[in-house]
Amino acid sequence: MEETDKRRAIESRLENVIETLRKCIISIEHFKEEGQETLFKRINEIVSHYQELDKLRREYDAELPFEIFTYIDQGKNPELYNRECLEKCEKSNQATKGKILAFRKFRSALEKNMEQTFEQEFHKYKEFKNKLEKQEETNQ
Repeated sequence: MEETDKRRAIESRLENVIETLRKCIISIEHFKEEGQETLFKRINEIVSHYQELDKLRREYDAELPFEIFTYIDQGKNPELYNRECLEKCEKSNQATKGKILAFRKFRSALEKNMEQTFEQEFHKYKEFKNKLEKQEETNQ
């Protein structure tokens, strides 16, 4: 069974659990003694759904961050966790990109000033750097 099929099977079972729980709540809210058999039937359905989920769980290997359960406990949609993680990654990526650009500008300015101040030494440095780059290209 493919991962997507496994996931769909679990989703389907979860939907069955939710629907059975909903029916069970309705039975409890409108409880009458003659409806006791129906209530027991629904409870047994819930148990069997959980047993099916447990079997599927063993076949499906997925790791979830603990924070998702905190979101669920707070009544939040777990997809908010994904969105917030992506937003944090995007901010971090932008900050890193800014640092890279700043270092490039700094290196360029430093090389410019070094060339003006230490002409001979800078040309030796450039020759040495070019040799290293050529060696790296041939090694790859």
